[in-house]
Amino acid sequence: MISGKLHTFKFFRSGSDRYLFSLGVSCLFISLFLTTFYTSDNPLNGAWVLIIGWLGFVVFQFSWYANPLNLLALLFYSTRPLVAFLLSFLALLLATQMFGFSEIPTGYAQGKIFIKELGFGAYIWYVSQVVFFVLFASGYIKSCIKKTRL
Repeated sequence: MISGKLHTFKFFRSGSDRYLFSLGVSCLFISLFLTTFYTSDNPLNGAWVLIIGWLGFVVFQFSWYANPLNLLALLFYSTRPLVAFLLSFLALLLATQMFGFSEIPTGYAQGKIFIKELGFGAYIWYVSQVVFFVLFASGYIKSCIKKTRL
């Protein structure tokens, strides 16, 4: 029998954890539809960056890898909160690299597309990374408090 109640994840015990998770996912989802980069060619939206961003390692741009790191942190959230916190911290550091990104290689004769400025989608995506970090940091702090009470 299917319950009429929608459960986020059972391991989010508190309402604040569910709120932070929902806020982080919402910001991440919204950033997909907003302009992420204004370039010398044309504006690029977040969905394009999500699909192509994994190629950033070619130009030593690792910001995109914050997404899978936070997904991995989510898997460790309830069992290993310290690992989740450290993964999320690393994800936040990688996400910060986005602010120094200035060009996108194309492979064509022109060589590269220059980024003029970051769009609103980039900032919303970064906010999602900060929210995920706060979520995993609070989970780690709660686990430490629980251990000291035992």
